[in-house]
Amino acid sequence: MANPLRRKRHILATIALGIGALLILIPLSLSLINWNVAKPWIIERVSEATGRSFAIHGDLSLSWRKPEKTEVDWRRLVPWPHLRAHDLMLGNPPWATTGPTMATVPQVDFTLSPLALLGKKSACPN
Repeated sequence: MANPLRRKRHILATIALGIGALLILIPLSLSLINWNVAKPWIIERVSEATGRSFAIHGDLSLSWRKPEKTEVDWRRLVPWPHLRAHDLMLGNPPWATTGPTMATVPQVDFTLSPLALLGKKSACPN
């Protein structure tokens, strides 16, 4: 019969290895996805939320960034997803008289703090 302490160590090591593999595989697989396939879904959601026409004419991309310097301990090891969208257009509401387009934006960039997002809190110090 195996030593119970040795078995517990083996189980904990296996769990730690599995978590470590997930922390590597999830960002890697998300980086390999062609995010342009999500454009129709994003366009539909933004149009529904704003009640206006919306379009993404350019590419969508995802990269990973080092966390802000405000992160401490093990949290500074978790990379942050950085999303970029090119050539966006937001339409005017139906009652506007200035034309069909409210704004065109050449590029939008934003970075998300995954731990703050999971914890449902703001990563901004304000």
